[in-house]
Amino acid sequence: MTSDQLKALLTTLKSELESGAPVSPELRDLLEGVDQDIRKVLDAVPPERGDDSELSSRVLELETRFAADHPVMATHVRNLLDALGKMGI
Repeated sequence: MTSDQLKALLTTLKSELESGAPVSPELRDLLEGVDQDIRKVLDAVPPERGDDSELSSRVLELETRFAADHPVMATHVRNLLDALGKMGI
């Protein structure tokens, strides 16, 4: 998976968020923070590769929190988590 494909997944996730059921401000902020952090890693030249465990943990938390009330969003976040893993992030 390329960084452009991962960014497209992020865009799809945010679009789904805007068109779906209402989401708490806290969850929306968590998604926005994860989005910014992933984009920062992807936009670094050369790409930053450090301790990405915190970022992965935050994405997993996001997936877990969406799972109960927003299953479609949880699926998008799982795809994002899978893509990050394939990229070594």
